[in-house]
Amino acid sequence: MSTKISLVMVSIILSISTIIGFVTIQKSSELLLGYTNNIVDDIANLFVKMNTLPLSRGDYYSLENHTKKLLNNDNFVLVEIYDASGFKVTNSKRKDSTIKKGNILYSKKDIYDHNNVKIGSLVIGFSMEESSKNINQIRMIFIVFILISIIISTIAIIILVNILINKPLSKLVESVKNISDGDLSNEVKIIANDEIGDLSRDFNLMTRKLRKSQKLISNIIEYMPSIMIVIDRENRITQWNKEAIKFTEISDKDALGKNLWEVVPNLKILKKYSDKIYSSPKHNNIKKRKIVFEGSKKYFSILIFPLFDYDNIEGIVFDITDITDSETKEQQLMQAQKMESIGTLAGGLAHDFNNVLSGIIGTVDIMEYKIGMNLNFTEDQLKRYIGTIKNSGNRAKDMVLQLLSLSKKHDLNFTPIDLNRSVKNVMKICKTTFDKSVSLNPIYLKDELFVKADATQIEQVILNLCINSYHAMTIMREDSSIGGNLEVRLEKDISNDLFLNSHPEIKDIPYCKISVIDTGIGMDEDIKSKIFDPFFTTKDKDKGTGLGMAMVYNIIKEHGGFIDIQSKVGVGSEIYIYLPILVGNSKEVDKNIYDKIEKGSGTILVVDDESTLREQSNTILSECGYDVITAKNGLEGIEKYKENIDSIDLVILDIIMPKLSGDKTYKYLKEINMDVKVILTSGFKQDERITKVLNEGALDFIQKPYTIRTLSKVVAKHLN
Repeated sequence: MSTKISLVMVSIILSISTIIGFVTIQKSSELLLGYTNNIVDDIANLFVKMNTLPLSRGDYYSLENHTKKLLNNDNFVLVEIYDASGFKVTNSKRKDSTIKKGNILYSKKDIYDHNNVKIGSLVIGFSMEESSKNINQIRMIFIVFILISIIISTIAIIILVNILINKPLSKLVESVKNISDGDLSNEVKIIANDEIGDLSRDFNLMTRKLRKSQKLISNIIEYMPSIMIVIDRENRITQWNKEAIKFTEISDKDALGKNLWEVVPNLKILKKYSDKIYSSPKHNNIKKRKIVFEGSKKYFSILIFPLFDYDNIEGIVFDITDITDSETKEQQLMQAQKMESIGTLAGGLAHDFNNVLSGIIGTVDIMEYKIGMNLNFTEDQLKRYIGTIKNSGNRAKDMVLQLLSLSKKHDLNFTPIDLNRSVKNVMKICKTTFDKSVSLNPIYLKDELFVKADATQIEQVILNLCINSYHAMTIMREDSSIGGNLEVRLEKDISNDLFLNSHPEIKDIPYCKISVIDTGIGMDEDIKSKIFDPFFTTKDKDKGTGLGMAMVYNIIKEHGGFIDIQSKVGVGSEIYIYLPILVGNSKEVDKNIYDKIEKGSGTILVVDDESTLREQSNTILSECGYDVITAKNGLEGIEKYKENIDSIDLVILDIIMPKLSGDKTYKYLKEINMDVKVILTSGFKQDERITKVLNEGALDFIQKPYTIRTLSKVVAKHLN
């Protein structure tokens, strides 16, 4: 229809053109010149866009190639590109050109990068020789009817182009702008079955596919099983999926557009990781992080990564997975394995404990006999008897502490520890529990070897490996030749080629090595490949659960370390543990912490249900210069505190007591006097009530049994 109308218009214009021909010649010439100028200008703009990236990269080869292609068009005689300093980076000029300067149309454009910084300029020379000839020819020929007809036809064509091309293209441009603004709902109306119509159909198809992709991505994020949160550079929440709503109980309406750290303050511990991404755009993978929500501890695996808009970071994505259940199960498995280790050691510990008791009871019996027979003690004999009792008591104390340390549940506590001391602690347990047919050969370092680790877990690892080696040399032997040699060796600064090649993921830091070497039955390659699998064991069912090596592997990984195994059937096994060495931040051990007795003055109330301990504390504190009041339970302690509130300076309070426990007694004492000073004491440090009372304001805790030096130092610390 539009084509027929255009033909009618052309016929009418042709009839009138004869009259107005001479008037329109000049206008037509100007129109042609202006049109030519616009075309050159558009080509220059397009050429600038095409060469911005190569110029910013210094890709002069591409620049030269583009200019040569443009010069293949006979109408272009000059294409020159300059950098920001004005240096000409291309020199493409048609050598065979005979065109005069006056017949060349120049177009100069500045070139800017994506940050709107000028990086160069472009000069294009377009030959006007052909245009001039056409204009002259039009002036001559179009004096007559044909000249007028051509001009009018040209105008008619321009109108047709405007109707059939320009308007649909404008609609397309408008739709593209809407898409760039995020509106994918707009589609182009198809007005013809021509090339523009085909382009519009393809554009509409692309828009539908984009809508589909956007919906797919949105659904993936929305229904992911993990918490997915996206924030912009101002920490405003832009994405808040269903799992985030479910976990935080905060709707998307209450979250979107608001500051993440204000909406969920518990997540603020992640801010330092997200801030770091802007300066160092790479993923942060936090394998396990404890966060407190609504008073309960939760464990999460957290992936934090940047969200890019071309080359710029426009936001941060948090992918947070709740691993509390799996972490709880892992801790239960570890605890079960600890109990297995205790069962393995129980017989030896009982034997050694009886030896300790024999030393104490036998010595006391000798002293009782001599007193009953009115026999005199020499000073040397008395010192020897007392020394025997004291040493035996200290041995019993160490055994109980080691057993408690081995069995207790606790949160990871990464502190500087000396591996020499950790190995020595394990060797003490092995010495008292392993059969004498197994020879222990620990090799320590002369200097302290510090790593940042959880002392209990590292000792658990070493002990598990020693127990496995012990079993490989005893209960797992099919013949009667039990026994062998167990070597535990410490080495510093391990960085040989074998280590580096075996563990390409190692960091550029020094590592130390713990070697556990036995002469047991050894392992074949099939067993070695399964040794870290949970519940895999080669022992009888009543001898092992298969959790030990799985726990060893997990603990060492959490400490940033690695494990290697070498073994040969019938020869033995060598297990190597590599841990990062702590450099420049080791904690010095105060070896003289109990070298002297601290004396002072004041009145101390001792509340303990054990009469022996009350008497012992009374004697120690009196020796140190204090006045002492004792009470046999919490109720009596409260009454005596009320009676002597003006004179009592400190209360030493046992936690586990009949009638009224220590934590409840402390609560009543605080009601009487908010500033009461209390030191807790107990034989079981892992009692949760101790932590609770310390958090409520108690000054300190003393582990039973304690010595005169221990008690005097702690009391003096808080009174003097």
